[in-house]
Amino acid sequence: MFKIGSFLVGIFLLLFSFLSSAESAPKKVHGISMHGLPKYKGGFKHYDFVNPNAPKKGKIVLGEVGSFDSLNPWILKGVAAKKITLTRATLLGRSPEEPFTMYGVVAETLEFPENRAWIIFNIRPEARWDHGKTITADDIIFSYQTWLEQGQPFMKTYYRKVQKVEKLSDKRVKFTFDPEKSDREVPLVMGMMPLLPKDVYEGKDLSKISLKPLVSNGPYRIKSFEPGRFIVYERIKDFWGKDLPTYKGRFNFDEIRLDYYLSESILFEAFKSGKIDMMEEENPQKWKWNYAFAASKKIKKEEVDHKRPVGMSSFVFNTRRELFKDARVREALTLVFDFEHLNDSLFYGMYTRTHGFFDNTELVPHGKPTGQELAILNRYKKKVNPKVFEESYQPPVNKTPAQKRANVERALQLLKQAGWRLEKNKLVHEKTKTPFVFEILLKSKEHEKVALEFGRNLEPLGIKASVRIVDEAQYERRKIDFDFDMLYYLWVGTRSPAGNELINYISSKAADIQGSRNYPGIKDPVIDDLIQNMLQSKDRAVLVANVKALDRILMSGNYVLPLFHLAKDMIAYKERLAHPTLQLMMESRIESWWEKA
Repeated sequence: MFKIGSFLVGIFLLLFSFLSSAESAPKKVHGISMHGLPKYKGGFKHYDFVNPNAPKKGKIVLGEVGSFDSLNPWILKGVAAKKITLTRATLLGRSPEEPFTMYGVVAETLEFPENRAWIIFNIRPEARWDHGKTITADDIIFSYQTWLEQGQPFMKTYYRKVQKVEKLSDKRVKFTFDPEKSDREVPLVMGMMPLLPKDVYEGKDLSKISLKPLVSNGPYRIKSFEPGRFIVYERIKDFWGKDLPTYKGRFNFDEIRLDYYLSESILFEAFKSGKIDMMEEENPQKWKWNYAFAASKKIKKEEVDHKRPVGMSSFVFNTRRELFKDARVREALTLVFDFEHLNDSLFYGMYTRTHGFFDNTELVPHGKPTGQELAILNRYKKKVNPKVFEESYQPPVNKTPAQKRANVERALQLLKQAGWRLEKNKLVHEKTKTPFVFEILLKSKEHEKVALEFGRNLEPLGIKASVRIVDEAQYERRKIDFDFDMLYYLWVGTRSPAGNELINYISSKAADIQGSRNYPGIKDPVIDDLIQNMLQSKDRAVLVANVKALDRILMSGNYVLPLFHLAKDMIAYKERLAHPTLQLMMESRIESWWEKA
């Protein structure tokens, strides 16, 4: 009797365990968000912002300033052609209208537990490469292994968080993450991994510059190109994913051509003469005076108040240079930048001064820190600049003569504290007698006027700043090698900062890795901690509080001189083109535009 009872209890426990695990087993889902649930439910037809009936036809010609010598944007070497991602489809596709949400593309469904310790991608049976073969788990695993070995430094950082990758079937692959390194964002990062067909690239060295197009699996393929002059993408008419909800109403042009020009002025003349179809103007002065021809040539002009994050347009201090190691020196230089004169004299008052890295989003800190934000900062009270507990960063104002004098006086005080002094109108170091001289590196004449004006602003301090414009290839090489004193750079804005991306931009780990985007050379353990807090945050409110604290600390460090941004887009385009009305967070122009019937 005892044996029978024990047997029945065992059976019951086994059955209970099976039912419990079945109940808690992750379900197959169509999308994933960093926080909360995706906006669109399974079975949605298309994004709300698109025109699902947009005609698939026509050609659009765009212009770019610069050059290219590579068709692979995921390696450190070379300058890749723009819009290469038109040829790629990833496991998941990022929603243009949500902070950080992704929906299945190559992956039909995905599975992951609540703690996101692993993720399974179930590959669509119809997903295929442009050479005809279907996309398999072997391709996914091969892509991961290739980029882990040959990809850019930031890719290696991401993919090292994978502990194990398994082929569960020909159309099913599982990534298990290292519990010591992983975070909530890693499953989304794996969904964005560039994919490669194993049968084509196995044994190939993809780390070298190449002008051989990678096999496409996206809506376009490369039709033709001439390095440094143009590249043409043609729509794949029988593209396997054309009816997916993430593609419906998007990628409508039969052909997209990018022509390269040596300068903005030559590009504008090409637009004026009808050689290119659309111009996104960034200079208010040109917008006001240079587009009088528009009406006569069937060109439509639009000013659109956008709702996008504007990012950080800035002059970056290279703190690896002895000249800029001292934060007091960096602060002194920012004090005398005369934005008000520039804006009034050159830009008709159309620019807005940038206050932080997350302007035009809910992530901007206001006033003094309170609530969760204050609690976070208090944990690091002895390690951060006391300024972070004061009012949020406000850039210096140089509108009146009195304000200019006060800022110059304050700047000279800071420089004196840092060991510099004026001698015969030249700033020299007290010990070495070295003059304060540095170079501002640019790749476009568009920023030359601003850099030259900044140089004039520095003259009362006895500082000499020269401006150097180089071609794109040299600019990229010097940027990768951190071979500059100061350079212009625009950090792209976001409503949902990806912690893994921030590791590449501002972490101590990235500061000494050539090819990372930590151009200032930021090394701050508090910033490193905040990035990890963001990666582990399970709710949006916690993320927002950490980002606000991060922004305060970044701005208190004076790693960059914040410049300015436009609160509206200035677009001129041929009347035959049409576009959605909704202004999106991150959609670029051509993805959802179309040619009128």
